[in-house]
Parts: sequence; structure tokens; C-alpha cells
Amino acid sequence: MIHIAALNDDSGNESESEPVIETATKEAQEAEAYALYNKALELQRANLHEEAELHYKKLLNTSLLKKAVAHEDSNPEQILHQPGFMLKYSTYKNLASLASQKTDKKTAMEFYLEAINIDSTDVSLWYKIGNLALELVHIPLARIAFEQAYQCNPKHWPSLDSLCTVLYALCDYPGCLYYIAKCFELDSCYPKGNYFL
Repeated sequence: MIHIAALNDDSGNESESEPVIETATKEAQEAEAYALYNKALELQRANLHEEAELHYKKLLNTSLLKKAVAHEDSNPEQILHQPGFMLKYSTYKNLASLASQKTDKKTAMEFYLEAINIDSTDVSLWYKIGNLALELVHIPLARIAFEQAYQCNPKHWPSLDSLCTVLYALCDYPGCLYYIAKCFELDSCYPKGNYFL
């Protein structure tokens, strides 16, 4: 951290009641955040999950990540090029992964949803949210997640297949038939489609 104080202060009042302004350059903030993130990754790889989680949470409290707040009109492709957003997104995904490994599915879902608020174009993340929603028996959320995954990539087979199953379970037969038709466009022998028909 850099301490800034006036060198030519002629006031003669050298009271200690005036705080020394502490500022960190953006580069220093980024270096601190990357160091914390890399340490957390090392701990996670070493299966020291509790310590990794503590480092990730500490990272979320750094000034760089606190300043990384996405707005509704933010373009995910542009904001993910900014270190604060990229680290925040990756941190939430890693925290979700750690929570999943502890079978704390509700916490994992909360972290996945935080990540998707930063980048809503990640098809694999939508797919994970959909599957986790199924495990939590939150079928409407699973539907939304698989539909969003389809919007991101209409050829993502696992999401499309799961979406058909979820729509069938929700008794949305017209929706199910619509996506089965999409499946048949990709695979004319789609077994689940033949079964549902």
C-alpha cells in the first residue's frame, strides 16, 4: 500500500487526528487478488477445501472484487475481460464446486447463481445449474436453466436432452414436443423422443 501525505504542510498543526490516506494502485489490487486466487487454487488442488474456501471468501472481500458489480445492461463479453469480474466469476464457480463436494447443494446453487449474474452466456454453467436444480427438486428452475443453456448454444445436447425430460415432467407437452423436434433435427434416431412420442 502507498501512504500519501502532504510534504509542504505549513499549517504547523501536526495533530494525529488527520488520517493518512491509504490508496492502492489498481495494479497492486490486481496483484493482491491474483495472489489470493492462485493460493486458493493451490489449496483446492491439494484437497484442503476449507482453507481454499477461506481464501476465496477473503478474495471476494478485496477492494478489486467489491468494485466489480455488474449492471443489467453490462455486456458479459466485455466485463469478463476486466480482472475484477473475471476473478469474481471464477471464485463463485470454485466456491460452488467446493460446496457441491461437501454436498451443500443449496450453497452451491447460491454461488452458481452469483456467477451466472456475471456471465449469463456460459452454457456449461447453465447446465450445472439445471442439474443441481433437479437434485434440489426445483424443477421450474431446472427448466429455466436448460432453456437458457439452449439459448446460449442450441446444439448443446446434454441441455437439450434434459430440457425435454423436464418439460415432460412439468406436463408441458407442447414445449416438450417442440424441443423433441429440435433433437430430431440433430439426431433423427433420438430414443427419448421416440419414447415420449
